[in-house]
Amino acid sequence: MTEVIAILSVFVAPALVIAYFIRSRTEYRLAMQETLRKAIDKGETLTPETLESLNKVRREPDADRRTALILLSLGGAAMAVGFMNGDLEGFKYAGIFPFCMGLALLLNYKLRTNETA
Repeated sequence: MTEVIAILSVFVAPALVIAYFIRSRTEYRLAMQETLRKAIDKGETLTPETLESLNKVRREPDADRRTALILLSLGGAAMAVGFMNGDLEGFKYAGIFPFCMGLALLLNYKLRTNETA
């Protein structure tokens, strides 16, 4: 039974995360379209520069650090589960990838903050 739960969690959890991001992005775009529709209905003029600025992705300066910390914690937790429970040996190795990705993002954040300072 534990094997089935472990296998399902490995495949279902990433699918749920991806579905959440797709849904939130879709809701954002629908809200943006509704706002534009209301502005057009009111008779406001929308310049091409305004529309272009709405399409730009706004990246927060601490996004790499936050993503790095999340990946480090997920990778560390997976490796800890693998070390604590001998039956789930694969978790040791599955946790290495997100942990290394978190280290790379943290390094990228540190290098970028050193360049701007």
